[in-house]
Amino acid sequence: MEIKNNRKKYYSNTSNILKFTGNWFIDAGILGFVNLMEEIYGWDLGRLREELRRDSEVVYYGYFPFAYLYKWLKDRNISVSNSLKKRLIEELEQTSFKNNYELFKHVWSKFVCRIFKSIWIKNKINKRTNEIYRGSNLKPEFNDSKYENLIRRQDSAIKDLLESDTEIRDEIKSLLNKRGELKKLEFEELEILLDSSEISSKLNNLLLPLKEVRKELKDYLDKLWELNVVESFKIAQEKSRFYRLPVDSGFYKNFLFYNYSAGNLEQCKSFYDAISFNLKSNRILSRIDKTVNKFLPSKKEFSNIYYAELSSKIFKEEIPWLFVYLLCFIYAFTNFRGIGYVIFYSNDIKLTYTINKRLKIHQEKVQDLSSLLKVTWREIIDVLFEYKSYWSLENMYIIRYRRLDNQTQEDVEYIGIPKLQASIIIDDVVRDALNKYIPTPKVERGRKVWIWVLEEFIKNRLLLPHLINYLHEYLGKRLNIKLENRTLIYANSVDARLRELGKDNNLFSSEFFNGYRNVLFEIKEDATNMFLAAKNAYRIFNDPKEREKTASRLLSTIRKRNKYAFTNILLKSFIGKTEKQKEIRNLNKYLFEKIISNDINWENYAFVIVIGLIYGGVENGESEEFEE
Repeated sequence: MEIKNNRKKYYSNTSNILKFTGNWFIDAGILGFVNLMEEIYGWDLGRLREELRRDSEVVYYGYFPFAYLYKWLKDRNISVSNSLKKRLIEELEQTSFKNNYELFKHVWSKFVCRIFKSIWIKNKINKRTNEIYRGSNLKPEFNDSKYENLIRRQDSAIKDLLESDTEIRDEIKSLLNKRGELKKLEFEELEILLDSSEISSKLNNLLLPLKEVRKELKDYLDKLWELNVVESFKIAQEKSRFYRLPVDSGFYKNFLFYNYSAGNLEQCKSFYDAISFNLKSNRILSRIDKTVNKFLPSKKEFSNIYYAELSSKIFKEEIPWLFVYLLCFIYAFTNFRGIGYVIFYSNDIKLTYTINKRLKIHQEKVQDLSSLLKVTWREIIDVLFEYKSYWSLENMYIIRYRRLDNQTQEDVEYIGIPKLQASIIIDDVVRDALNKYIPTPKVERGRKVWIWVLEEFIKNRLLLPHLINYLHEYLGKRLNIKLENRTLIYANSVDARLRELGKDNNLFSSEFFNGYRNVLFEIKEDATNMFLAAKNAYRIFNDPKEREKTASRLLSTIRKRNKYAFTNILLKSFIGKTEKQKEIRNLNKYLFEKIISNDINWENYAFVIVIGLIYGGVENGESEEFEE
């Protein structure tokens, strides 16, 4: 099969059009692939889809392997010439290849191996004789007699420096800002010495043999790499480890070409096998487990292992580029300082791509989860309005991890947004009110623990216990932090509605199927009534001390879940308040309608009265207190 790169020709094969599968794990890999190609070649989602329609094999076998390893170097601050990338694009536009493997091998030898030449040479030079031996034999990755002899000469020159007289050793330590005894010299330190211009003639004479042998090493290794790898790619099998690309990954420690036992030939073949989904040639590709991604359990840890392995064969026809996506999985995440690696996922690729791309703009500004979500919801809502995809919010997930390596998964978290929560937080007023932190009585490592109200809500947890704890601490003078009444009342109103909906199984209720359209309206209407109740409670009492004492007693009955004690205390407090008949009448109506006849969530409505006694309240919730 000959691959003719007529870049003007379009193919109608829809399997080459990037689209999500509905499995977030695979879809994250697809997004990572899009992000990679955009970062290296500047192709956004639309342009990448266009390139795939033109010739998907050139993209996957040609552009992808170069981009993947180019980024590996870039992430380690190893400079790579942009001119080589331009040359690659030109060659792939103009050159024809017999088959996919010829295309891949051409890119591997002429471009991938070329960008690794400098780091390979540095890796080889920065060795000592004792490091290149296993017992009395050379290790496979160093089995070249001339290279061995040059390393011995280099060791001898370094030894002369370390064993020089005190004057020379002091000069060396001064140049390198080293203290203590001079026992060894690292690669970078040797480079500094060799590049130093202001040195004594005595030290310069000692450095001449080192300069000479290192130049010979560089020239010899450069010649070997260019001749045997880049130009001809004629590597003898026994020399494969000698020419191994020095790549490593904690995330894919035992996967493919990262394996330390693989030489250049094996790296090339295993990378090709992954792209082509070649299970026969590479058995490690036959199963999907921790070997290919640290988010997954190992083969032994799968709960259904006694019934069937999670075989990759079932994906081959539907997702022919599966392992390309799995290799790009980590590129789907954005690193937010102090928070970890985050992706916002929905089952629509364009929506997910757009939101995550916009979030990267705010990467440096985000300091904590609260600010992350504050930025995120704004971007999400903007995109949802732009694409008229309100349904997508309820199909969106936040996946976050702090660290993953070969052994550890640290702080991995999956936050889904249920349909009910999605229908509520789409409203700016409610979302802003809930996007706050509340202090708790807990103390960890000498610091008070705060809960994030919006996160608790998204996770479908009750909010009232946190609100009660906060006011209990505030009334007990253990807190001097006064939160906005808007946060307390909206959080309380949301909690009341959730408790009411939770009294029955609402999974297949009419509310569920109509998308909870009325819930947001009911929450805001309820919040308005709560603000009015809070206002009336505040105005009934003229004495601040009486307000505080009554609030403390009422809060105690709420904590004990004693509705009748709450009612008696409140009614008795009205005695003698003849000048406040209007407020008392309004509050009595609220008491009988929302508390006395309510066995489901009466505590929420009672709690509003306590808020009013401490804060006051207005219908729109814009101010915290009243002027009398």
